[in-house]
Amino acid sequence: DEIVERDLIAHAVTAGDHLRAGLEAIALRSPLIGDVRGRGLLLAVELVADPDTLARFPAEVDPGAVALRHGLDHGLLLYSRRQNSGRYGDWLLVAPPLVIDVAECDDLLTRLEATLADTAEDLLAHPAAHG
Repeated sequence: DEIVERDLIAHAVTAGDHLRAGLEAIALRSPLIGDVRGRGLLLAVELVADPDTLARFPAEVDPGAVALRHGLDHGLLLYSRRQNSGRYGDWLLVAPPLVIDVAECDDLLTRLEATLADTAEDLLAHPAAHG
């Protein structure tokens, strides 16, 4: 009933479009994002060593784990997914609650961009320390 009464499906489309546009804008500035995928409020960003070539991180470097630690510093609980030691990619899931509003999406995007900036700085400064 709550989903229908609050029109959360339509809201997920609208809020998801706003969030995806923000993630794609961050991807243009970030040295870590290779791709943005998903629909509605179920999105993910692919973490790569080089966005131009889409080169993956070596097996001994887990960029998602580094992002998780920095996310906590910025008030985010992130879910990362590493597939086969990075062989098939490293991902951060972006899946806020269906009731998120535009201002909260913007806050999420600001926190995520800061998280990714710190993650990139950490990985580029100490790449061997992140196994």
